[in-house]
Amino acid sequence: MTNITYRIAQLEDVENVFNYEYKKNFSADSNEIENQIAVWNSFYRKESLEHYFKSGWSFLALDAEQNIVGFFMVIEHVKF
Repeated sequence: MTNITYRIAQLEDVENVFNYEYKKNFSADSNEIENQIAVWNSFYRKESLEHYFKSGWSFLALDAEQNIVGFFMVIEHVKF
């Protein structure tokens, strides 16, 4: 069984999370320009990650070697 830990995402995690998602979504031989267009419309573009990581409501899932294996962001606040 894999040992997964969770922690709050920090601004210094943006680059690693972006790279994690980029590698997951695009192969090494895919078209770079098309990739950039797709990234611009994605939830994981760097500007979005920076914005939501500042809120303190974004979390990383890390394996035993501290590699990112997943993450989630709270992207909406509901006021009552």
